[in-house]
Amino acid sequence: MLDELVPSAALSYRQAIRDLSQNDRESFRGTANEFRSVVWDVLDRLAQDDAVTSSPGFKFEKGQTKPTQKQKARYILKSRLGEKARRTPETTLELIEEHVGSLSRAIYDRTSISTHIATTRGETMQLRMYVETLLAELLEIHFD
Repeated sequence: MLDELVPSAALSYRQAIRDLSQNDRESFRGTANEFRSVVWDVLDRLAQDDAVTSSPGFKFEKGQTKPTQKQKARYILKSRLGEKARRTPETTLELIEEHVGSLSRAIYDRTSISTHIATTRGETMQLRMYVETLLAELLEIHFD
């Protein structure tokens, strides 16, 4: 489905999955960023700025001149889900953003490369679960 809707997201997703399968990787920062790119590409494709800003009740978040990723996700989900059902995917999007940010910070903070690799691999696997959860909600798809 990603290939059909957002080919760039499909490429990033496949690359991230391939990266996770490599046992000899020295860094997972690129992998985490590939997963984040999947989400961004899907949101940008399915919730274009002009459509989001022209939707009823839209207001820019403080200090913003464009819709945020959360607002884009909310726009997509509004057409399919009630307000309570939207909370989980919106929270998942926040977790993805925080996870990628904390992963990048942790890479700079760690001095032992062996600890860094083991930990960031696990963190990136967790990020994969968040991304797949969000995509399942946004696109109504299921992963194997």
